[in-house]
Amino acid sequence: MSSARRIRSRQSVNSLLYSAPLLRILLPYMAGILASRLFLYAHLPAGLRTALLLGAAAAAALLCTLRLDFRHRWTGGLAAAALAFAAGLGMACLGWQKSCPGWPGEERVYRACLLDRPERRARSLSCEARISGYYSPARDSGAAPVFHPAAGKALVYLNPSNPDTALLQTGQLLLLKARLSAPRNYGNPEEFDYRLFLSARGIGATGYAHRWEALPLRLPPRGLEAKARLLREKLLDRYREAGFARPGDYGLLAALTLGSKESLTRRQREDYSNAGIGHILVVSGLHVGLVYALARWLLALVFPWRFYYTKQIAGLAAAWGFTFVCGLAPPVLRAAIGLTLFVLATLSGRGHRPMNTLAAAALGLLAWNPLWLFDVGFQLSFAAVAGILLWNEPLFSRLRSRRHPRLDPVARSAAVCLAAQLGVFPLIACHFSTFPTWFLLANLPAVFLCQCIIFAGGLQLLAGSACAFLEKCCIFLLNGLLLLLDELVAFTNSLPLAVIKGLYVPWWEACCVGVFIVVFLRTLQASLDRRRCRLLPLVLAFGALVACETIKTLAFRPPRAGFYFYAMPSAPAVQCFAPDETPRLWTDTTAAGYPALRSRLQGYWDKIRLPRPQPLALPYDPARCLLRWQGKTLLRLNGGEQLPDSPGAPLRADFLWITRGDGRPPGRLPQGVEAGHVVLDASLYPRTREQLARECRARGIACTDLAREGAVLFDFSGKAAN
Repeated sequence: MSSARRIRSRQSVNSLLYSAPLLRILLPYMAGILASRLFLYAHLPAGLRTALLLGAAAAAALLCTLRLDFRHRWTGGLAAAALAFAAGLGMACLGWQKSCPGWPGEERVYRACLLDRPERRARSLSCEARISGYYSPARDSGAAPVFHPAAGKALVYLNPSNPDTALLQTGQLLLLKARLSAPRNYGNPEEFDYRLFLSARGIGATGYAHRWEALPLRLPPRGLEAKARLLREKLLDRYREAGFARPGDYGLLAALTLGSKESLTRRQREDYSNAGIGHILVVSGLHVGLVYALARWLLALVFPWRFYYTKQIAGLAAAWGFTFVCGLAPPVLRAAIGLTLFVLATLSGRGHRPMNTLAAAALGLLAWNPLWLFDVGFQLSFAAVAGILLWNEPLFSRLRSRRHPRLDPVARSAAVCLAAQLGVFPLIACHFSTFPTWFLLANLPAVFLCQCIIFAGGLQLLAGSACAFLEKCCIFLLNGLLLLLDELVAFTNSLPLAVIKGLYVPWWEACCVGVFIVVFLRTLQASLDRRRCRLLPLVLAFGALVACETIKTLAFRPPRAGFYFYAMPSAPAVQCFAPDETPRLWTDTTAAGYPALRSRLQGYWDKIRLPRPQPLALPYDPARCLLRWQGKTLLRLNGGEQLPDSPGAPLRADFLWITRGDGRPPGRLPQGVEAGHVVLDASLYPRTREQLARECRARGIACTDLAREGAVLFDFSGKAAN
């Protein structure tokens, strides 16, 4: 009896793992994928060897445990977990190695094939291309260039002044003269890991092609993904030809129905994110589920009580058709696979466990591509579904009204939205540093409007070409629905405390927040059900949360007196810190990259609990671009300042900051300036930086190149640069 009681108590503690046994394989497998970042880019062979040795040892231990008795079954579980960890580590390292092939460091002529229609940027055209190889000059003069095969995906920026710009379409072959290199980060504090983001998408190089040529050849689409993208482009052309009342309606409709976010403006993204409905702009599980439910509802109108299995299969077919017309994008593909597993498990009738099915879907997708774990969309989609599976029914039982059963659909929708938001709250706070407070008010009508927009948009694409009157009716309906959606977003953002900004939640605190939410809700549910609830896990989770906040308060403080030079190519900036003064930011607020500078540094300012920096304080000499701060002088040289003509009366400065501004900076150090340390900004051209660094070494002056070293802090207390 005592052993049975211990087993029952253990099952009550680990009920989630017992209801979803695949979680015991999924969690160590995900831990191995996350551990692959320790070997990223430079030590991938060492990571593969580590995974191989650990996997061999775990497999041997697992075989040895087969001869042990039942009392030592936990050793077999540990061996299986170690084997899953090794498998995740090895497959992730192979994925990183495949996405980062070797590229020549010099400028070459590459042969590329466009994978999608280019997206217009401020000064270039951005497009994904598949590189098939590059040409190198032959050793013999007059001989044809030698072609070197090199397969890989690259993010290429094209010069928009080329006359062949109108020929750019999916499948177009190009000759690019560019210097492709592995994507890199700027090295600023708390910046977005752009290299990790591109590598997870399989893009291993970036480069700008000032000279390029479109070949008179367009390859036909090969594979389902290329055909799906081509079909999506044709459907987008139908939207462009239809014409809408407002300029932003096309981008919003393309994002809601076909998953094309290229035409969305920055203002639209921010407004929808602040309202708490930014997830509808990314076609994922919500849209696939709406299409599946809409197809089943239409069939239920025709056959109310018959053909149950046919309705389920027809709903799956509609969901997969929607996935295909969205270009087989990874978020939609993941949602379609997960929905298929859920429906098939439900139709099998063998004790369907939703959480175990969700773990099987995540394990299958991560086995296909382990790098999807680093995708924010993958994390949010599975966290939302997990929250719905855990808390939908308990919340619905509390929200539903026994006296008014007609309000049950509203209560069900509210429970689903609230459960999904509870699941994704730690991730939203960690990745976006915001939290929309009126998300529940906006999500209920937004989901209904999104379903109507998908239905009207699909009807306009399918039947609009056959009947002009029906097409005009659909366009009129879409204009009204999109206007209602924008009005809903504007109303939600106008409410007081619409969004909480400035949150800094590191990943380890996000994990503690997630554990605290799970423990708190389970304890609350046990208390409301008048069952025995244990408060010790809740106290421990709350203590961990308080410890995280204490560590943040003590560890993350503003620097002491010093200059913090940021590596911003589009907007050079330096921040001045002092113990008892407000930090000042010296930058050009009229520069085109100033908004991007604020967005990139906002995470660091939130981390050290620093308000938005104030404009530069005096004493400041605008004629000579000279700043005095805490007994130190900083001189900025960008070609537009007034410097002494003769070296007899030199201008002395502790730091000489050379940037690219309105004027053209000289290629040599000025003669009338004596500087203790030279800082080369990331905005300078590579050739200029190399020439100035060479001259600094020749004259024995300390020099720091921000493009190579990233952001640098010079502490006035006498410490070296960090």
